[in-house]
Order: sequence, then C-alpha cells, then structure tokens
Amino acid sequence: MTSVSRLWLAALKPPMYSVAVIPITTGSVIAFGETHMIHWGILLKFLGAAVLLLLWENLSNDVFDAETGVDLHKAHSVVNLTGQRERSP
Repeated sequence: MTSVSRLWLAALKPPMYSVAVIPITTGSVIAFGETHMIHWGILLKFLGAAVLLLLWENLSNDVFDAETGVDLHKAHSVVNLTGQRERSP
C-alpha cells in the first residue's frame, strides 16, 4: 500500500463506521431472531444512510478544522489531500 493510499485510508477513518453499522446490524439480528424475517431493502437503506451521514460529518469536520487551522499539519486531512479549499474574502 502506497503512502498516499494509507493517507486516504486514515482520512476516511474506516473504524468509525462501526459506530453506525454495529447497532443497526445488532438490531436486525435481534429482529430476525424474533420474526425469522429480514427486510433486506430496509436494512441496506439504513446501513447506507448511516454510513453516508458519518461520511458527511467526517468531511464537514475536516473542512471546519482546515478553516480554523487545526488540521494545518495533518497530512491525512481530506482537505489537505485534495488541496486547500479557497476562502472567500
């Protein structure tokens, strides 16, 4: 894995998504245990929505940190990886 790939992996923070995936999966397993049915469409929509919300939150946080200067020297910031965001006057 190249250093750029490692930086992108660090920027995306894969372990953070377990915060969204594990409760939904656990609830689905419990529901399956009681009903012996899984509504795959609903499960996948909830998982997708949870992951997209965390992705949006992560990206928004990186942009805010870049604007405030917190991530100035953080190589795995998404803003630093894609190039500094232009500021309006």
